[in-house]
Amino acid sequence: MSELEVVRESIKMERVDIMEAIESVTELPTGLKLVNVRGTNGSGKSTIPLQMLANDREAYMLTLEGKDVATVFPSMGWLALGKYRNAAGGLDTVRTTDDMKKILGLCNKLPFNILMEGILASTVWSTYHDLFKYYEGVEPYRFAGVLNIVNDLEVTKERIMKRNGGKQIKFDQVESKWRTVKKNVQKFKDGGVNAWETSNQDIKKEETLDWFFKELEVNMGG
Repeated sequence: MSELEVVRESIKMERVDIMEAIESVTELPTGLKLVNVRGTNGSGKSTIPLQMLANDREAYMLTLEGKDVATVFPSMGWLALGKYRNAAGGLDTVRTTDDMKKILGLCNKLPFNILMEGILASTVWSTYHDLFKYYEGVEPYRFAGVLNIVNDLEVTKERIMKRNGGKQIKFDQVESKWRTVKKNVQKFKDGGVNAWETSNQDIKKEETLDWFFKELEVNMGG
């Protein structure tokens, strides 16, 4: 499964101002989730929101001051921070940590589960640990979880080579990220945040969403 293998007819997505969206909310459901998906290049992080996008014809963008800041998949009850127009999507399209915190704070007022993923955010611990603890402790309460995709290194390398058309990259950097992702699972646990390690290396692209929701059911209770 590749992060980029998503088939969807080209459509123009509706754009909704996030402040107007918040104003229209009358009540938030209980049990909403805040999920951070982590992994190296080629781990399949972005395949999750990309498959949501491919399967939700009602998907739309949230904007803030005219800029796209989040992608909503209303039929599935989820939104993802950032946009998905090219290979570097999700949190990698959010310019700064302060921007990410602002967008997350606004999205927290909407009746959707929140997905956060990006290569740059996959190795940062303290910032995200503190955020997850915060949003689990303030109203509206969210259940936070960190899903860490740790596939075999050889599988990871094969995926990256396939995606790059065989072009060589610095695999020592990939391996360093792989080790950091794996190490931080226990750090999140020790810090009181629900985190677990899993693999999708035997999951087909079209099975991604079933796999993802099953992971949440098993590790977050639904």
